[in-house]
Amino acid sequence: MTAIEGDRAQRLRGFLEREMWPKIPRSERGRRLTRKEEDAILGYGKDGV
Repeated sequence: MTAIEGDRAQRLRGFLEREMWPKIPRSERGRRLTRKEEDAILGYGKDGV
């Protein structure tokens, strides 16, 4: 990883920590999606895509 890539990664992580993660309810943090939730996000239905 170059210094530029490392700086970008640090800035992204800082943004996520300050702006995004606090908006996610504690009960949802780290929770894995169910297969049904994954399928809904991907647009899968009972007949496939």
